[in-house]
Amino acid sequence: ESFWNELNVSFVDTTTYQLHYDEYSVNQWQKLFPADRYPVLALKGAPASYPMLAEHRQLQKYMTWSEQIMDEVRQHQKKLFNNEPYIGMLSNELFRMKSMTAIFLHRNSFTK
Repeated sequence: ESFWNELNVSFVDTTTYQLHYDEYSVNQWQKLFPADRYPVLALKGAPASYPMLAEHRQLQKYMTWSEQIMDEVRQHQKKLFNNEPYIGMLSNELFRMKSMTAIFLHRNSFTK
């Protein structure tokens, strides 16, 4: 069953839209789902392709999390990892070696 069914959430309507990072897609998304008419959207997955395309990686520097989300992250870090450094591992075998290489190269650069 889907994630939403397990939470007993039902929806009035559903639509499919392939969202990308390019300006045209963002403008189309904003026309289709204006925030004043659709204050809440439930997505069944990430609103972009995964893994991210190389040409979109530079956009990550503009992503910021709200203080509420960051507080939640800090609480999880404290509870689950005792504020120790940790690494999130990809389960996709294609990226596992890249992740392992990154861990090896950067493992001494983590700070508490």
